Amino acid sequence: MEYIIASILAPVPVIHFWFHALLYFWKQRPYLFYVWSATIWIGAFFGFKHIDVNSSQIFFNYVSPAFLYAGILMRLSGALMIVSSIYTLGIKRFFLWCALKPHDKGCEVIKTKAFLGMIPHPAYFGYMLLLLGNFFSSGKIYLLASFIFLFTLLPFIMMLEDEELRSRARIT
Repeated sequence: MEYIIASILAPVPVIHFWFHALLYFWKQRPYLFYVWSATIWIGAFFGFKHIDVNSSQIFFNYVSPAFLYAGILMRLSGALMIVSSIYTLGIKRFFLWCALKPHDKGCEVIKTKAFLGMIPHPAYFGYMLLLLGNFFSSGKIYLLASFIFLFTLLPFIMMLEDEELRSRARIT
């Protein structure tokens, strides 16, 4: 189970970075972006499946109940934040279709404050909680590395995303 969560979430910053870096290219070929992303996720799935089998644990094959329950709570909280982000933004916005085709119906830029209160990017925060909870529940080193990777790159992705949204808001 842990490697499935890691294989879904760890590629997100890579996909988003190349999405924003090549946005003009992807706008000309929107379906190719989704094929490319699916290829990355499939590769991550098989890679993380292999890593999971061979990964050592920081907790020496024993996870205390406190870490286990904290991990489960973090996973549930993270999943709830992600699901509420999908619900609030809608499928088109959440899965980047509105950045690829901003003039489609239902792709207007949301100009209100953060949609879940004080967290400007709740889905990204949910990703981090889910990965950290994944690590706490199992203690596997590669899950900690996945969390650090996500934690390090997400601020850059948020800056790129915010700039893209500002430029789109200026155009409309």
